[in-house]
Amino acid sequence: MSQVEDRVIEAYIGPAGTGKTQAAYEWIKKTLEAHPGETLILLVPDAATYKAERDLAAYMGGGFSSVRVVGFSRLAYQVYQSLGARAVREEGLSKVGRNLLLRLAMKRSQQEAHLLNQALKQAQFSDVLGSLMTECRSFKVGPENLRTSANKVQDPNLGEKLKELASLMEAYDGLVKEANLDDREGLEVLIEALKDSPLLTKAHVVIDGFHWFTPLQYELIYNLVKQAQRTLITITLPSDAKEIAYQSTPGALFSRPYEVYMTLQGTYGQALKVTFFKNFHRYSGGHSAKKDTLGPISPLEDLMAGFFGRPQVVSAWGADDKKEKSPRNREKERARIPIIAAYNREREADEVVRRILALVEEKGARYRDCMIVLRDSETYGDILEKAFQTYEVPYFIDQQKPMRTHPLADMMTALLEVVRYNYNNDAIFRLLKTDLVPVGPDLDLEEARFRVDQLENYCLEFGVHHYKWDMPSWPWMVKGPDGKAYSDLEEDRHKQVNETHRAIMDWLEDWFDFASKVDGHTGREWAQEIYGVLDRLGVAETLYGWAQEADEAGQPVEKASHEQMYSQVMNFLNQLARVGGDQFLSLDELALLLEEGLEDMNYSMVPPSLDHVLVTTVERGYTQERKHVFVMGLNDGLFPRKMGDEGLIKDRERAALVEVDLKLAGGALAQAFNENFLFYLACSRAQESLTLSYANLSGEGEAAEPALVIKRLIDLGYAADPYAVGLTLPMSQDGEGGSYEERPEFSYMWKPRQALSLLSSRWGELVDGQTLSSPWWALFDWALGNPHYRLRLMEISRGLFDTNEVAPIHKDVVEGLFLSHNYMTGSVTRLEKYQACPFKFYAEYGLKLKARKVASYGAPEIGTLLHDHLKTLGDQLLKEGKDWRDLSPEELHKHCQAVAKEGMDQSLLGYSDLGEEDRLDDQEGALESPHDASDAAYNKARYDRLVKTLEATVRRLVDWSKKSEFSMDALEKSFGMPGGWPSVDIDLGLGKKGAKIKLQGQIDRIDTWKNGDAKYGLIVDYKTGKATISGGELYYGLKLQLLTYWMAYTRVKGNEGIIPAGTIYTPVKNAKLSVSRPLSKEQAIKEFESADVYRNFGYFSNSPDVLMKMDELKTMDGPKINYKAGHYVPVRLTKNGTDINKQDRWKTKSLGDYQVMTSYVAHKMGEIGQGIGRGDFAIRPYMYKKANACSYCDYKTVCRFESSRNRYNYLDSLTEDQALDKMRADLGIEGVQGGEDNGN
Repeated sequence: MSQVEDRVIEAYIGPAGTGKTQAAYEWIKKTLEAHPGETLILLVPDAATYKAERDLAAYMGGGFSSVRVVGFSRLAYQVYQSLGARAVREEGLSKVGRNLLLRLAMKRSQQEAHLLNQALKQAQFSDVLGSLMTECRSFKVGPENLRTSANKVQDPNLGEKLKELASLMEAYDGLVKEANLDDREGLEVLIEALKDSPLLTKAHVVIDGFHWFTPLQYELIYNLVKQAQRTLITITLPSDAKEIAYQSTPGALFSRPYEVYMTLQGTYGQALKVTFFKNFHRYSGGHSAKKDTLGPISPLEDLMAGFFGRPQVVSAWGADDKKEKSPRNREKERARIPIIAAYNREREADEVVRRILALVEEKGARYRDCMIVLRDSETYGDILEKAFQTYEVPYFIDQQKPMRTHPLADMMTALLEVVRYNYNNDAIFRLLKTDLVPVGPDLDLEEARFRVDQLENYCLEFGVHHYKWDMPSWPWMVKGPDGKAYSDLEEDRHKQVNETHRAIMDWLEDWFDFASKVDGHTGREWAQEIYGVLDRLGVAETLYGWAQEADEAGQPVEKASHEQMYSQVMNFLNQLARVGGDQFLSLDELALLLEEGLEDMNYSMVPPSLDHVLVTTVERGYTQERKHVFVMGLNDGLFPRKMGDEGLIKDRERAALVEVDLKLAGGALAQAFNENFLFYLACSRAQESLTLSYANLSGEGEAAEPALVIKRLIDLGYAADPYAVGLTLPMSQDGEGGSYEERPEFSYMWKPRQALSLLSSRWGELVDGQTLSSPWWALFDWALGNPHYRLRLMEISRGLFDTNEVAPIHKDVVEGLFLSHNYMTGSVTRLEKYQACPFKFYAEYGLKLKARKVASYGAPEIGTLLHDHLKTLGDQLLKEGKDWRDLSPEELHKHCQAVAKEGMDQSLLGYSDLGEEDRLDDQEGALESPHDASDAAYNKARYDRLVKTLEATVRRLVDWSKKSEFSMDALEKSFGMPGGWPSVDIDLGLGKKGAKIKLQGQIDRIDTWKNGDAKYGLIVDYKTGKATISGGELYYGLKLQLLTYWMAYTRVKGNEGIIPAGTIYTPVKNAKLSVSRPLSKEQAIKEFESADVYRNFGYFSNSPDVLMKMDELKTMDGPKINYKAGHYVPVRLTKNGTDINKQDRWKTKSLGDYQVMTSYVAHKMGEIGQGIGRGDFAIRPYMYKKANACSYCDYKTVCRFESSRNRYNYLDSLTEDQALDKMRADLGIEGVQGGEDNGN
């Protein structure tokens, strides 16, 4: 632009705080006096208009009618208003609309793109591309400029990138033109409208508070200057000519304002009239701060005049300049800028808020005199909010809060996910838990939430997922204990669940059918359908109700979020309809667009009061000033911000573009240098005091370094040594000084509720043996005597006495819970659980707390089916007078398939009244509906897995039976239940006549072998997982099951003289082995035989003869006999086969040992019963060797076990002999000692 001679442009130049803005106000005042009635425009950053209006009014001493205080956006509005109908412009595109057009442009250009082909597929690439296009427009760079530069640059990759970017921009512009949309930047439209606006006729313009302009903004300023009579602009630069010249150095502190100055000087030359400002009015009331002055200047003035006044010193934040004369060298006692070094960000925020309280309570400041400046609000926003609320300090955080977590945002996302993932339960319940979806007529919020929880539990229990949601109704129910009838409670649940299901599917089915269309829909169709769903569900009415409730409860933030969220969603749908129009979008493309749109949705807040602490970012608050400023988060990588990705065009590429006369904004390096200037702006906002702070730990708990400028300020003497704020509260003893500094804990006592909260931590120190100083006792006495705070004191003091112990339950309650008709019933597993942890027993069987049932098909479910199928198969063999050894391979396969099929049919029918058509036979082949096909495939997989596991188990049982002379005698033999043997009764000894434990159970299998008149019994318990038993576990009552089964068996068969052959666990599973090399079939069989996965575990007879009848323990090597551990009896014999190998003796027990163990089990169960009868349900989980009761406990969140308050029941490790000796001693059996310790 050519020099303008007939217009006057003035520039006020000086550092921050030298009175440029005040002088500009004086300029305005004199202009108004000299030219009454003429328009005066004060142009400031958009965020500063409110403050500028107030400050100008205060300076003028009243109102002003002809001064228009505007930012760029308000200036545009007033220009359009001045033009009337001529300026009518259709609403421009929002970011959502631009993103949609960008996505369509990317789709059109994807075939032509090579270098950017992969980037075009990335989810957030439209944001990156959109930012670059906005930058290009601001610098007046179009597709033709990119193509021209592409032919000039030396780097072929850069040239190709520029051409592809040009094609993308052209595709985007073509879509804009096709849709007849106006996508010009607001400044472009303003510049065009400015020429015809009468607003600038005889106008005077003041531009204040800016530090850098884009070419588009420069063009607007040139137009303002051209049309205005006089123009004044303020520029933040050093006032010394030498220091101004230094700013041409790359990375200089004031490099951006210097660029503004040089641009204006190059444009207007001699017409630019410059006035320099040198005195720091803001910090010293007009006192001149020359660098040789030794007078009492403030730390702030010293900082501005000394540290920032010599930009070459601060340009590199870590530079070492030994020549710099610091205040520390000139005057050691001078006050310095305080620095806070906190343990973490929470403690940093706490310290800052308390210092603000000290200013208000002790120095007479107002909250509005204080401001916290951050680099970005996301890092500290929530932390500061919590601290302010703790200390009851009014505050306003000047940020737009993200709406990504609002229920309506969740609902919009879940609506698409339900379709994208075919009725995925996570998506459905995410949708339902927004509270925006009605789940039944006339339900209040509490009842609706109950219905959703009930529905979720039902779906988990019966495996309802995906296409099962499309069923007209769900038939599954849990049958009663008799396996036939349904309880009234279950009937009611089933009815409610189906009502809820139907209420949801009445509208969700229609939405699913629409959204699942393969070809997608046009943008307009998507918008109309989504709006229809929201309208049908009454979302607007619900949000309005929430907003009203928030307003009545005095929650302005909540109110604003509900109101603004709905408006922004409506704007999203409007843009989708308007911009998407007839363009087809797939479901995935819409989901991506929605994700981007939700990321950009924020809601703004209005300050809640006039007197509040302002929290702002340096980029939003650099026009603000306060008496007391706290700059927080001065950590390396945070402030200064760490420059990450350089963007689509890298720094070196930007430098190459400058060489071919194409200029864009500075890249990551320029932004890094700009961080210095932002720090300068943050510090310059203070009028009386400045405090800097940083944290030693990041938000993730990792070590964080202070910014280099912190060290620089300390080394040069401008800042004091950091004040350390630790993790815990400081402690002082009575008799120490009484000042704030000498008694730091006084600084924590500001508000009653907050101070009382801290008192609870002091109680912990008191418990640990530390002395509590008098201020805390004084607080305690004060709260105790204050009716308003006494309850709060009791609440926080409860922790002093809370040991997390469970007091004994009253005997009447115990009898009501456990003793029905003077006896206690249950399995031995219950008693084992009591021994593992009494509280766990109480929670499960007394309180009857249950974990949610989840349908699955893992080891527990397979184990249940295997037990049933083995019984069915075994019963068939017993009826036919056969044993496992009598099954041929063909019969084995046939029987297993038949039993598994019948079992699967029962499993499919087990929860409901499904008809015969649902049997496995009818699920093979192609089925009509997708959910039938899905279920058939799933059930077929279940069936195949069951058959394989069953066949592997039966093959093992057949093989064992062939090697053993023991035969099946009984299967699934119950005791204590109808049709079974009598219960095992244990006298509780509670002093209540006849009080007993009636134990119930079911023995999986009993094998017997007769040797003449002697009969040996073998108890076999099937286990799908690993199961062990040891003497120690038996002694401590942790493993009572096998011996209880033996007790039940011998009490019935006692007159037959049954001798124990063993009580063992046998694995029933299709095990796999991990090997490091390929194996032949023979090698694989050998590996399995030597592995432990199929070995029986438990106690065996100590008779070698009996053991050899149970398994093959000897082999023939010619005439030589070798003895070895069997695959099913893992006990080795001595070389002559007459004794047990010393190392395996612990696995064997004599008849006398069995008698001791069974007697002891009865004794132990009596002890356990007495503990239950006494109401002893302490939180006392066992710890034995490396095992403990808490590892897989469902009740951890209920008991709140903490090692600091509770203790494990540590159990001493015992060998088999030691355990037997202890059993004998507890039973009072003397004179019989345990054998040699054979290992355990």
